[in-house]
Amino acid sequence: MNSWLRASSLTLALLGLLLACTEKPTPSLNTETETRETSEAATQALEDASLHAWQLGTASLQDAAYSLQALQKAIVTLLLERSEESLTLARQQWHKSHNRYQNSAIFLAIGESNPGLFGHLQSLTFNLDAWPIQPGYIDSYGVYTHSGVVNDITVPLNAEAIRRQHGFSDDSEVTLGFHAIAYLLWGENGERRASDFSETKSNINLDTVPADLPANRRRVLLQLQAQLLVDDAHVLLKHWQFPKGQLKSQYEALAAGSRIELLQAAAAHLLQNLIQPLFEQAQGIEAAAAENSERAHNRFAGNTRSMAAAAIDGLDRLFADPTLASAIILEGERAEWQTLLGELQTRLKAEPSEQEDLSPLLNQLVTLLEPALLGNVNPT
Repeated sequence: MNSWLRASSLTLALLGLLLACTEKPTPSLNTETETRETSEAATQALEDASLHAWQLGTASLQDAAYSLQALQKAIVTLLLERSEESLTLARQQWHKSHNRYQNSAIFLAIGESNPGLFGHLQSLTFNLDAWPIQPGYIDSYGVYTHSGVVNDITVPLNAEAIRRQHGFSDDSEVTLGFHAIAYLLWGENGERRASDFSETKSNINLDTVPADLPANRRRVLLQLQAQLLVDDAHVLLKHWQFPKGQLKSQYEALAAGSRIELLQAAAAHLLQNLIQPLFEQAQGIEAAAAENSERAHNRFAGNTRSMAAAAIDGLDRLFADPTLASAIILEGERAEWQTLLGELQTRLKAEPSEQEDLSPLLNQLVTLLEPALLGNVNPT
């Protein structure tokens, strides 16, 4: 073989070795299978977590509905006994039931954070927890001693009429729900007496039948409101719980990742738009004045802090649930989230201070949600 052929053969051999060294290894069938199975498992885990969140909402709303039966029973007892003790017990049960309802605030905030898909939820909750209210639309208030449904005998006291009056020309014209009941139980400045619910069977004014007297109408209205509150809680639960309910069907139609993002957006809305304003207005004023301000959530019942703490407790239970924890908050942010939320819970359950400002703490929590809202938590 001449030198040219020997050189060509050597070149071809070296080229073959080079190609062999640079050629990428073909993935094994086992590796591809493992990768696919891992991806499918992650997708299924997110699906299960997002559906589990809705089940937690069902359980929370069931508890709230059950608690309202206890409130209704306490109000019936008040109307039977008309004692200061029974009035106190009815007020205490109002707080218990209202706080139990607020445990569901994280789920109910979906309606406000995403009204396009869940606007119907806002309509349902308006019948249960509408505020602020115009007290004079319900009963006498201040110098308006003959105002409100209690004193307006042209308004029949039946379910249809009271529902028609609710939000008649303004959202603050409230005749249904917790806060309308609260005004009847506490009255102005907490001055309601049990005797205001005494049944009057005779009237010296022959122009007015006993049923039209304010005390009698107040009794009928309070009992009717308690019943309608129970009814409306069950309507909400029905829409949330049952497969053909409007709320559940809309939620399940979303992709799993979108459901998780919906809950994250609801959490941000709850902290920023529902909880934070309650304390921004209270800065620099006496605690008692803050409780009685027109924008205080529990303006007449008081203890707005307890209501806020109940809402945060519900948020904590959802975000700390083992099934959801890895899906709803970034792993690197989870410890900080729990620390900040624990501090918020502690401060809400402590005695308020005059210059208290919870805004920085609330803003930190919302900031931790922002990466998740950009779709960085287990995106699908």
